Amino acid sequence: MLKSYLKIGLLAAAMTAPTSGGVAAASLGLMTEPPVIATSDATVTYLEFFGDGDLSSFAAVIDFADGTMPDGTAFLDFGIGFELADPKMAGGGFSVFDDSGLFLGGDILDVGFVDDVIELQFGALTGAAAGDFGDSVLALIEFPPGFGMDPFAALTDGTDYTTAITILKVAPIPVPGALPLLALGLGGLALARRRG
Repeated sequence: MLKSYLKIGLLAAAMTAPTSGGVAAASLGLMTEPPVIATSDATVTYLEFFGDGDLSSFAAVIDFADGTMPDGTAFLDFGIGFELADPKMAGGGFSVFDDSGLFLGGDILDVGFVDDVIELQFGALTGAAAGDFGDSVLALIEFPPGFGMDPFAALTDGTDYTTAITILKVAPIPVPGALPLLALGLGGLALARRRG
């Protein structure tokens, strides 16, 4: 279990590191930070319907948390539908329920992928832990080795896959220190011009 989380952590760090060459995969390239919740044993079902694909998982037990703590036992459900020709054209959401009710939930914002991993960014967060996770989260669905750089292409209709799912807070983009000073300077110039 720890090995799986370590692999996800290293993968997340690699996705956010600058590269000298071209893009190797359609990664979202999002920076992440704690808190994090995860399940090491989720069954993800893949189905196809008339040119659309569906990925879903129900009642996967959250067995790891860092920087936040569900009340008692927590379960993850998610479902996304997407166009087979373009998986980024997706809709759906996720929810995590614990003993107190909705712990965390959100709606799909974006889709990406890297080697053996599908990335799902969710926003419009709700639930008791929504404030801990900020504006959006990145869910990493880790498939067994061998899925390749485009896991969507390796999915087979009507198949269940055993995966690890990690949900991390998307780090806010830092504002460069010079920007507030520049804004203050421009405001001062505007005020001086108005008085003159």
